[in-house]
Amino acid sequence: MIARTGTASVTQADMTSLPGSLTPDMRARLAANPAQLDQVVRAKLAASAVLAEAHDKGWDKQPQVLAMIDEARRDVVVRSYLASVSTPPADYPSDAEIQAAYDQNQSVFMQPHAVRISQIFIASPASADAASADKARKRAADLAHEARASGADFAALVKANSDEQQSAANGGDMGFVPDGLLMPEVRKATDTMKTGDVAGPIQTAAGFHVIKS
Repeated sequence: MIARTGTASVTQADMTSLPGSLTPDMRARLAANPAQLDQVVRAKLAASAVLAEAHDKGWDKQPQVLAMIDEARRDVVVRSYLASVSTPPADYPSDAEIQAAYDQNQSVFMQPHAVRISQIFIASPASADAASADKARKRAADLAHEARASGADFAALVKANSDEQQSAANGGDMGFVPDGLLMPEVRKATDTMKTGDVAGPIQTAAGFHVIKS
């Protein structure tokens, strides 16, 4: 016997079966704070006392209560049965079935190679005159030098200087860009870059790029 009040009691058998009736979250909380077990025992004792009183007064014999008990019993039977027939076998899917599914759908699982880069873009179209192009190249070179300095805030440099507004709003972050969408000159530069490296200025038909991996 663990606890008693009047005719109601909580036995060792009750406590042994308790974990199976608790949610995973409640079991984890009891394991982390055993003192809460006293509250659980008190709650079970109170419920037992109420149940004993209800039995004494014949409450469980009332037609409407009997109907609810029968409905609850049917509901438990239906839900437990459906759960039993919907649970897949422990060995499903087998290794062979997984391999077959992969072999038949390799194109779905394959993703193109992509690199994550941030950039400062200085516009300089092919139609620009030599003086304008030189000015843009110098501006990009100065920014690349600043970006390589110790403690440089690349995102701040992007927001203050980049001519590409969409990526500038994200600190230059372009996300993961598939190889096929990168300009050839930029793609070539990323081949030898490591995380945190800064490359540039890289000239393309659109202008100059300072990129960070």
